[in-house]
Amino acid sequence: MTDALQMNIEATESADKIAKFDRQMLGFDVELWLTVMRGQTLLMLGRKDEARPLLDRIIHLQADQIDTLHHVIPSWAYVDLAWVEGNIGLAQEHAERAYILSIKSGNPYMQVYGRACRGVAHMIARRLTSAIQDLSDALSFARLRKAGLEAEPRILADLANAYRLNGDDTTALATADEAIKVATERHARIPECLARIVRANLLLRSPNEKQMAEAREEIAHSKALMQETGTVLFKNFIDEIDLSHSSDRQISTRTGREDHIA
Repeated sequence: MTDALQMNIEATESADKIAKFDRQMLGFDVELWLTVMRGQTLLMLGRKDEARPLLDRIIHLQADQIDTLHHVIPSWAYVDLAWVEGNIGLAQEHAERAYILSIKSGNPYMQVYGRACRGVAHMIARRLTSAIQDLSDALSFARLRKAGLEAEPRILADLANAYRLNGDDTTALATADEAIKVATERHARIPECLARIVRANLLLRSPNEKQMAEAREEIAHSKALMQETGTVLFKNFIDEIDLSHSSDRQISTRTGREDHIA
């Protein structure tokens, strides 16, 4: 993400050199797209105060001034921020915005993002049946229409988390495994990091020492991926696993029992 930010800065500095004909061939406003991506990148880097003005700048533009794609992605970023902060209202606001825009656009690519975005918002509000439905629909739609498939690893990771929160550990673990498989095949390290965090949470529920060892490996792997990618946004989730695991081991030491905190 640090490299992406640097390349974004360099591209922005050179954007004025793009000829009018080339801009027409591209079919979208390069400067606005770079602004969207910079806001999203800064958010992933944990630099929320710098990201917000960039995302807000795009959101406040009139619909006829900007492509739908540029409008939806900032809301996706805000739903991620709401997830980290546990802000149900913020998630609801931006998920509904993204979903409505995506449906109005009629663009299959945007509809994948709109449905997935709403699924994450449902998960934040603990409407888990609705979360599973929306995320499953987004995944099926992406595969059917072959649109937005770059989001497939992330959707799988979110779906695994929704199943986990809903108490369906078997399906959650299978979905997390699929998310990791797809992510590693595509070198999508950020959704892989998230999927491994979910998998670690699931494995920590088991009294089986082998699975506990696997959970520790997943935590270490998640930390390494977060360090490599600079995705500080997920740090709280990893810290929560560490805290739960540490507290659990203390309980086990005092009582001689192997009770594991979810």
